[in-house]
Amino acid sequence: KMAFENFPERVDVELLLELAEKDDVAEIFAKKLAEAIAKNFDNIPENVRNELLLKFAEKERAAKAIAHVVADKFEAIPEKVRTELLFKLAENDSAAGGVAKAIAYNFEAIPENVRNLLFKLAENDSTASKVAHVVAHNKLNKIDVMVRNKLLLKLAEKDNVNWDIAYVVADKFNKLPENIRNELLLKTPNKDVKGRSIESVIGAIIFYVTRNKGEPRTLEEIAEKSRRSKKEIGRTYKHVLKSMNLKPHRTNIRDYISLYAAKLGISNTAKEEALKILEEAKKYEVIYGKKPSGIAGAIICLACERIGEEFPKKEFLNFVGITLSTLYSRHDEIKSKIKEKAK
Repeated sequence: KMAFENFPERVDVELLLELAEKDDVAEIFAKKLAEAIAKNFDNIPENVRNELLLKFAEKERAAKAIAHVVADKFEAIPEKVRTELLFKLAENDSAAGGVAKAIAYNFEAIPENVRNLLFKLAENDSTASKVAHVVAHNKLNKIDVMVRNKLLLKLAEKDNVNWDIAYVVADKFNKLPENIRNELLLKTPNKDVKGRSIESVIGAIIFYVTRNKGEPRTLEEIAEKSRRSKKEIGRTYKHVLKSMNLKPHRTNIRDYISLYAAKLGISNTAKEEALKILEEAKKYEVIYGKKPSGIAGAIICLACERIGEEFPKKEFLNFVGITLSTLYSRHDEIKSKIKEKAK
């Protein structure tokens, strides 16, 4: 027991090999033993390390940890060994995420028969969601575009990966070929994600992704494109955040000003003036606690007023979906506060 408690800091290689041979002990401490291998990876002789990885890859409780070792230390493991490891680990559902990660990270360096493990895992109801998550959220993903599209279409057939497919469609909307994008959406027309339509889910994720990238789209704009109500998308957005464990992106009025200026054809001069007004308004704390759409519109309106440029009021109201009284109210509040503080 004392040796086990100590070896994560100072690994006893012979003890690890001995424990790996004992099924009863190895299964009980499998996860800890695998973590010890990961922690001491560079200090274990390669031949012993390979033997340990192969032995623990067969242990139910160690497989997940070993899969992540393979993903993280991919280049340090001989090709023959890692190929054998990936095939072994692919048989264990708990290791699916690590296997998918290892293949996605190193796609170009992996032979085709190993790459095809992604499709094998995608066909399994128990592991499809883990593959989908890697494809959707892994920024280091190096999967070939054609393979990725084929994989996405395969995954879209599964009921339990709608969140991830919706995320991919939203995040890669302009990068996905139109036929692939449409087919992905058509494969899930009647599938509701916990009572939410796929259109509202995609709309909600587009709302999240575009805000996160600093290119926000309004709920009104998304509602119009998705043919779902603003209210439905707003409710689904809250559900998406909770279900996908996402943190809401902090609203950035600067992004809204850039968006509205581009959409409404506002001049660069007016846009720059609007950004100056925004900084003044921040200084005087006049913008907090109010919807960013109204604040951004009011600031652009005030900027146009300052430089003598016409503000396309009607187009703005139609685009953003706020009332004229709200626009004027925000405009007057900001203008009077700045004027008052300037005295």
